[in-house]
Amino acid sequence: MPKVKAYAPSLPTIKRDLPTREGCRPPSDGVEPLGCQFGDPTGGLKVFLVGDSHAEQWVPAFVRTASDRGWNAKSFAKPGCRYSRP
Repeated sequence: MPKVKAYAPSLPTIKRDLPTREGCRPPSDGVEPLGCQFGDPTGGLKVFLVGDSHAEQWVPAFVRTASDRGWNAKSFAKPGCRYSRP
């Protein structure tokens, strides 16, 4: 098996490693999550991504997959506010 060298990005690189906003991130002082439409709004399969910033990290992959597959996809994310049932 080939040996893989460890990778540690430089500090200036780490400072630029921020989540993609995709134009769909609610302000942190707001109360309601922001709903954002991706993919085909008339697509037959409806898919939702719901959660906090941990879910939000998946938005770029979610956008690409929804677009590639023609899904009617929506995300509802709010950093610091996990999805839970009452």
